Amino acid sequence: MNTDHTSLRDHVTTMYARFRRALGNSRDDRQGTDVGASFSGTTETDPPASTTDTPTIADGSGTAETLTRSELAGETGLHPEQYIRQLLAAHDGRLRQSDVGDLARLSESTTSRLLSEMEADQQITRVSIGREKVVCLPSSAPDGANERAV
Repeated sequence: MNTDHTSLRDHVTTMYARFRRALGNSRDDRQGTDVGASFSGTTETDPPASTTDTPTIADGSGTAETLTRSELAGETGLHPEQYIRQLLAAHDGRLRQSDVGDLARLSESTTSRLLSEMEADQQITRVSIGREKVVCLPSSAPDGANERAV
């Protein structure tokens, strides 16, 4: 019976610690909210290092979080449109749409909406190449890419 209680306590403790890490809370931020305190005999909330799961993305940053437009603006100090133009300029005026989203840490839908708005304002041009889209600054767009049938 005691083993079941210990097992449940360990499971709850592990899940709480993972949730807390996912939210970015540190041990110092949670004064008085220690899940282990509700179980007699323990105050430890962090699971052993071997049981922690940290999501990673291709660039190795260890985080898979996406940003909103306002969060991107807060982090960069630029409007999202300005940031996208700077990204493109830093990459010879062209990037795959998926790379724009990855570099800006925006979701696919937010990236698509933002780029659609920028394209409508003629700040960028998107060119379909096979199944992917390439985002270009107007000066770097291939010939005829700006011509659209109406």
